[in-house]
Amino acid sequence: MPEPAACGEDPKKRQYCDVTSRERQLQVEFTVQGQVWVDAAALAGATGLPAPTIVTLNRDGSEEVGKTLTRAQKTSEKALQRARQPPGKGKGKKGNSSELPAISVQILNSSGVAVDHHLPSASVFVDGATLLLSVGKNVHCWMIRRDRPAVSFLAVPEISLVGFPTICKVDTVHADRCEFLWDAPSNSELSNAIECTPTSECRGLPLTVTVTPWRGQAQGDAVSMTCTHPVLEVVPEMLKPLDDRVTQFSRADRASAGASLRVVSYNVQWGIGSPKDKLASHVYSKGHSFSEQVDPDACSPPDGFLRSVADLPVPLETRHYRQYTLLREILGWDADVTCLQELTPPMHDTFLSPLLRSRGYGTSRSGELGVCWQTKSLQLQGEASWVVGELLDDPCNRDIRAAFEAAAPHSQTYFRGLPHLGQVAKFRRVGGGKDLVVVNVHLVMEKFAEQFRAVQLALIMRRVQRWSLYNSGGTPDVVVCGDFNTRGPDEEFTSHVEATLLLLRFGVVEANHPSFVLGRHVGRPKPQGHRHTMPGALDGSPTTSQCHVKLGGDAWAPQCPNAGTEAGGTVCWDHACRSCSKVKDDFRQARCNSCEREDAPLPPLPAEVEKGMFRCRLDLQGVDLPVPSFIESPICSKADYRNAVRAGALGGKVVQKGLTLDSARRVLPRSHSGFSPGAEHKYSFFTVDFHPPSGNKRPHAWVELRDHIFFSTCNLAPVHCAAPPPIPSFAGQLPGLTWTSDHLAVAADFRNVREAPEE
Repeated sequence: MPEPAACGEDPKKRQYCDVTSRERQLQVEFTVQGQVWVDAAALAGATGLPAPTIVTLNRDGSEEVGKTLTRAQKTSEKALQRARQPPGKGKGKKGNSSELPAISVQILNSSGVAVDHHLPSASVFVDGATLLLSVGKNVHCWMIRRDRPAVSFLAVPEISLVGFPTICKVDTVHADRCEFLWDAPSNSELSNAIECTPTSECRGLPLTVTVTPWRGQAQGDAVSMTCTHPVLEVVPEMLKPLDDRVTQFSRADRASAGASLRVVSYNVQWGIGSPKDKLASHVYSKGHSFSEQVDPDACSPPDGFLRSVADLPVPLETRHYRQYTLLREILGWDADVTCLQELTPPMHDTFLSPLLRSRGYGTSRSGELGVCWQTKSLQLQGEASWVVGELLDDPCNRDIRAAFEAAAPHSQTYFRGLPHLGQVAKFRRVGGGKDLVVVNVHLVMEKFAEQFRAVQLALIMRRVQRWSLYNSGGTPDVVVCGDFNTRGPDEEFTSHVEATLLLLRFGVVEANHPSFVLGRHVGRPKPQGHRHTMPGALDGSPTTSQCHVKLGGDAWAPQCPNAGTEAGGTVCWDHACRSCSKVKDDFRQARCNSCEREDAPLPPLPAEVEKGMFRCRLDLQGVDLPVPSFIESPICSKADYRNAVRAGALGGKVVQKGLTLDSARRVLPRSHSGFSPGAEHKYSFFTVDFHPPSGNKRPHAWVELRDHIFFSTCNLAPVHCAAPPPIPSFAGQLPGLTWTSDHLAVAADFRNVREAPEE
């Protein structure tokens, strides 16, 4: 803060005031933004003005100082006039102005000469100048002393890595620039910028940054800070699988294939053991989040090399190591646009965003969702984000809202309480072509909430198509990215593909899709007395018999707590075949494999099962846009889907003509997957025999079906899709030193195709 000074009438007898008595002193301050102000909270003791009197000069530094001082003069005159106003006079009635002493305000330069009132304020409020306030015969002087530039906050990462750029976070006051000096004992000057990339010579040595603030020619005190742990180096073999995957995809000849757009989607992982309310907070605005907690006494490996997770001096679930590999991967993909999920503010705001922006990227974050794009290829036109549960009240969603109101109240209560966001950004392509709308989502993770994932996506896509920027400039290309949290079998044309994927692929999901049956109990209060629970699949009513199916292949697996009587026997509707009532092979599908092969008819659900169950026909349009007439009969059989897609029509009804989407994985090579060859289209990415991130091993423990890139088919076609890395590179765990999330990045190249004329 400035240190004002006051004196009597003789300027030679000036004395600095006690700056601790702030409310009793006149204070002058000039900020970096160019604002100048004088704040006199109580001038009565010094000038005779009534207390409190605020003399404010909060004008731009480029304004003429004469105008700035005139405001101070008029403020003082009004204050003195109100103080001497005769009793009984109301507001607006003035006393005799001739009785008031004359008030004047002026500034003298360091030579004691009055400054030209036409000069800008920024050039006048400088060290050594004097502010004079005259009230009648009393003249009061303040020595103007500009605040010295200073570092108010400085932070460096807990660890730094050889070959990876690191950056410091610095806040200053009264400064317009900073000088940086990074050094290590073996290399006295590594960088003089806000970021630094340590070399191998720095391994095992402390890394220190020294920041010196400046304002013009005024220099502040330098402040230094050292990373908690010495510089570390990741052994090359741990980074090779990551680099090989990125390099292999980047070598694909984009130009020869006509690719004009590269898109990446990546869930970067909150962190193991994150708080349950991580989504509800949306923004970590205070203090350190769970991903910031570290042990300052943890030891680094003696030789400075990182060969395994055990060598890390910080927990893997924190951001301090993972942010480096994430940046390396984003830059390696060289994507036009990258969508990130489970992105925490510290990772984005203090690390990713400044480093990406210095490399030609733009960044934006909304809650846990983030988008970054290359400014050389895309120009941001606008962005928006919404809490998905609040979209239910949009007029176009009255069909879904009516279905919730007709169902048991627990469904709507659960859905409206979900804190998930939808993020959308619109870009103009620098080289010309259609505008691009990018949708970034992270849907509810609850295993049995398949229908709610589909509803979330329907609400988001309906709002996107009504977004004010969506159709400005013509119909745009659309890319939908994110962690859908979808699960289940991989084959596309079956009755048990999750409703979320079918909604995007075909634009419509009928109300009798198995996802609605599977998730009928989601949100229902759990009954007491069950030691083992299957989340979201509990029957809250009293039961006379219990489903005998084990919830897993192990002998210790708990028994399903659902009522067996709801399926007419000892098996619940989560495990009974809709066609033959026998135990089905997969609880997510409507029929057993035998009935599936025979395409057996699906009888209607019993009344006791349908009672109170939320179910609704979902589409991407909404009630106030033309809704496509897809199929009036239930869409649940393989033949229906195949005929609808291949023939283009079914029963005289036209297939979806609105926003149509497809998965970029349709061009993904199948050699890596363990599924049978010959399938026309698959959504899954890879299968491993352990469960990320716990590491528990069992056959086919994890089928990666969660992360997706869908695209509008009217003008885009995928030409490349990055294959997953070799399974041995996981080393039996996700995350690890190489792959630092329990997800893998999904990357795809697209080319433009001629848009088909409208019929």
